[in-house]
Amino acid sequence: MGIRICTIFIALLLLFCAWSAPVKAQNVTIPDANLRAKIQQALGRSASSTDPITRTQMAGISQLQTTGSSNISSITGLEHATGLTRLFLSDNNITPGPSSRREAPVRCAARK
Repeated sequence: MGIRICTIFIALLLLFCAWSAPVKAQNVTIPDANLRAKIQQALGRSASSTDPITRTQMAGISQLQTTGSSNISSITGLEHATGLTRLFLSDNNITPGPSSRREAPVRCAARK
């Protein structure tokens, strides 16, 4: 009888912990406003959207392309686009950002 009550108590405690713990998506910071606008568009949003961009959403982006100069100067935050296989950011003055290890090669094209 004591083991059964203890088991029920533990099950209820685990259920309460799972119910009360908020699930919070981890947002990604994209400091370059022009890159953020292109990412918002890749997510099917308006370029001027202020909706947060989550890691899950970034991981779902497979390609990102700009046409002409988009005045992108930093790709910081793009390291969260782990599903990215094609990246075209030609005619931008991009400074190096943090690097990340990738499992699959990424095809990049940059022209000036």
